[in-house]
Amino acid sequence: MKKGKKQAKRRNANVTMAFGIREKIVLCFLVPVLFMIVLGIISYRKAADGMSSSYRDSTQQTIEMALQNIDTSNSFISAEALKYVVDSDLGKYFVGIYDNDPTSKRTLIDQVKTRILASQVGNSYISNIYIIPSGDLQMISTKNKAPISCTRCMRTSEPLRKTVFMTDLKMESMTKAFRKSR
Repeated sequence: MKKGKKQAKRRNANVTMAFGIREKIVLCFLVPVLFMIVLGIISYRKAADGMSSSYRDSTQQTIEMALQNIDTSNSFISAEALKYVVDSDLGKYFVGIYDNDPTSKRTLIDQVKTRILASQVGNSYISNIYIIPSGDLQMISTKNKAPISCTRCMRTSEPLRKTVFMTDLKMESMTKAFRKSR
């Protein structure tokens, strides 16, 4: 039995020798360091998620504000276009009633040009206004200085041709919108 006790003491001594004072001190310092590392990783992930969601929310709010600004500008521009779509004098001009009276026709064109220039200056969302009738009638615009017939402007340049097409589409859709609202 004495041998068994001596062997057990040696095993215990070996075990305690394996965990000597140096190892115990290192272990005591490593445990809090490991907990701090784990805490740092968890904190970093939570902060990253919070910042990411905050950034996402901020970006979404900015986009929504930009969309509101675009909607506001579109409503101003649509209201301005509708004003010219329902203008009875312009309607008469488009139909050709002023073709036999050049003085009245010139007066109407000058009045309309003055109104669209005032609209352009008064509304910062509008850079140019084009009123483009079909046929050989004169285009009224805030941009051109000399009168241009629609047929002539279709032959002049590619960008103007695209503008004419887009303007015709806008006027057509505005006319449809006006007819629906009646």
